[in-house]
Amino acid sequence: IRDSLYINPRNNGPQALTGTDIITVVDNIPLGMRLNSLPAPGGGWLCSSSGGAAFPQNGPVNVTCNKTGALLANANASPAITLSVLATSTGTLVNQASVSSTMADNNTANNTVTQSTAINQAANLTMVKQRLQTRDGQHIAVSFFDGAINNNIRVEIT
Repeated sequence: IRDSLYINPRNNGPQALTGTDIITVVDNIPLGMRLNSLPAPGGGWLCSSSGGAAFPQNGPVNVTCNKTGALLANANASPAITLSVLATSTGTLVNQASVSSTMADNNTANNTVTQSTAINQAANLTMVKQRLQTRDGQHIAVSFFDGAINNNIRVEIT
């Protein structure tokens, strides 16, 4: 399952960030998730991963994104991080992200968010009957295969 994770840092004010202030977002991507990409340079965000520059990267990895520039009070600045859930994931995945800035923050209690996601495995099984014929001179051997084939594994996020 591929999904875009939107981390939405917001300046709740009362002061605007200036053009020299730096916003830092840290996302701790857990085991069971895959980091597929980071925002492209040029969108204002400069992001790096503890897993290096090659993608995809299986968690756990830590992503750090920095953005220098003004952000008005009551405005958002969002880096898009593309993740997927690994087909082998089970249980509950816990993802935590936090934000900070070079400007003093009068309420740090709202700077971290934790998202817990329950994973439900589901298989897509199909019954297949297959007839195979081989010729050996005048003899024809016919065999049948009856069985279940798992066409794919589907992971549902609930």
